[in-house]
Amino acid sequence: MEVKIQSGSALTPKGKLIVLNYDLTFSEFGAITEGDLYIKYDQQREAPQQRFIEGSETRWVETPSIIFTNEDSGSQDYVK
Repeated sequence: MEVKIQSGSALTPKGKLIVLNYDLTFSEFGAITEGDLYIKYDQQREAPQQRFIEGSETRWVETPSIIFTNEDSGSQDYVK
């Protein structure tokens, strides 16, 4: 089974805005037959802007992280 997640925006319980600007397809349900989809963004620092200067990263790469679970995500960073 696959679920289409349409682009849109939502607020996390912490008040952070999450924007998904493109549609996604999710199919990693495993053995769970009932539950909820949660989405958040994982942030990774890009390469330093100035070589050999630690902490000079000025840009972040954000990738959506989607989970399906029949339990509460336990995180204030996810949107249900």
